[in-house]
Parts: sequence; structure tokens; C-alpha cells
Amino acid sequence: MTNERVSDSEKWNVCCGWKRTIFVRAAWQAESSAGAPIVYVLSMGIGIYELQLLQRFRPRGEVLTLGRQNYGVEYAEDLLISLGASAVVSIDYSNFEGATYTGDLSKPVDLGKQFDTIIDFGTTEHVFDIAQALENCVQLCKIGGQIFHAVPANGECGHGFWQMSPELFFSLYSERNGFIETEVFIADRMDERHWWEASRPDAGQRLMANSLTATYVLVHTIKREDRALSVSQPDYEHNWETRTPQNDRLPNPSSERLRNLLKASPLKHWGSVVYRSLLSPTGLTRFNPHLRKVRLDP
Repeated sequence: MTNERVSDSEKWNVCCGWKRTIFVRAAWQAESSAGAPIVYVLSMGIGIYELQLLQRFRPRGEVLTLGRQNYGVEYAEDLLISLGASAVVSIDYSNFEGATYTGDLSKPVDLGKQFDTIIDFGTTEHVFDIAQALENCVQLCKIGGQIFHAVPANGECGHGFWQMSPELFFSLYSERNGFIETEVFIADRMDERHWWEASRPDAGQRLMANSLTATYVLVHTIKREDRALSVSQPDYEHNWETRTPQNDRLPNPSSERLRNLLKASPLKHWGSVVYRSLLSPTGLTRFNPHLRKVRLDP
């Protein structure tokens, strides 16, 4: 839904979470006091993190969005075209927002064509059969096309059915599955100036990113060829190949001592949270060997 009295600069300034919510409430109250109440319906949307991802990689060709996307108080077709798309269509379970196609992403989707760009910003986490939803993204993308995701990673329990791991996308969008140039980032909802660039874990390792705040995983990849999908965690693959049982790994003595101290402390809950999120090599910190903090262009 649109409000013609809202300037373009104001629309761009409300492209994220709580800022957008406050703006919409203020606009609604202003219209109501003038005697002309207006209702805004905002669902899947392009916020600050999604916009940064689009500016970094740029949509191109014919774009399919999962769910009809909005930004600010408008639908996002014009925005995507201004960023490089030649045409934009959408698919949703319902047509209440005017999606181009209706369909259930929990089932195989055949639209009779493929697309240059697939955009999943806040949709697949709401789909019951997440594996089928992701496979639909793959099948609907042309060879040479690209796929975007921005979905919850941590601290959003109840937002949708699923919160997703960077490892899922590294495994799904691997070279053996026909993808190249896969890049995965973690965005802290409380930090709009930085992302954490994730690196693919080595054999036998696991990529973890505990955090005190809610985070999203941001993904961009390019489809090079069609292949049968094989998706599993790399540390388990290593165990299977080397015949190393998971429980045969020796614990780190320093970590064990610190864990035992925390268990004996009256502040064990908060101590554990701080350690896992701020000091541990599995936290969203510079101590994590799989993460690199990158500053975003203003």
C-alpha cells in the first residue's frame, strides 16, 4: 500500500526493522488525525541488510521473488529494476498481495520457465518443507543465474519455522552441486555498518556463530550447471570418510576447565552466555576462525 505524501528520501530511510515500524505508525497516526486513516500491510520486505546485499551483487535479468517484496511502504518491483533487473515477478502461497504466481513452495514448483535471479528475502523460513523450498530456488534458476537469500540465523525463535546455518548454504551451493562464487555473510541486527564474512569450514570442522543478538544469514551464489543435490555437514562427511566417531574427538582442556568453572558459579547462566557469544571461538567475534568482520560502504 502506498502513501503519495511520503517522499522518496523518506521511503529509503525506513528500509529496516524497527525504523520502518516506527515510521509506518507515525504516518498512520498523521493520516488518521487528518480524518483519512490508511492501513499498511507489510510482509516480506527489503530492509537495510537486503538492500546492502542487492547493492553489492545487483539483481539482473528477469527476477523471481519468493513472496511479493516491499520496501518501506511500497512494493519493490521499481526498486529492483532500478538496481539492474529487467523485469520482476513474484510467487506466493496466496494472491492477497497480488503476486504474479501462486503456489506452495513446500511442493515442487514448475512455472514453465526459469529466471536470471531468484530472491528469497524472509520467505523460506516460513515454509514447512524447507528442503523442497530451497530445491525450488535451484530449479527455478537458470544456468548462469544467481540466487539471493536473507533469512534468520539466530535469536529469532518463533519468527518462522526455521533458523538457518551458514553451513547449510555452503553445502547446498557447493561446486559439487553445480554452484560457484558462493558467498555467505552473517548480519547482526544491532549493527548496520558491518557484516561477518563466513568462510567454508575445513574438513572435520564446524562453522558456528553464537551471538547475544539476533542475526541473519545473507547469501549470494551463481548456478553454473544442473546437478543432483547432495547436502550434508562437512564435519560428519569427514567422520564418515575417516571412520572417526564423533565422540572420539578429544575436548580442549582449557575449554573444559572454563566450562567447569562456569558450572560452579552462581552466575553460570550469564557467564555461559557471555563466554559462548563474546569469548569463544564459536562466537560472533574476531576469535572465530571462520568469520571475518567487514565494514560496509556507507
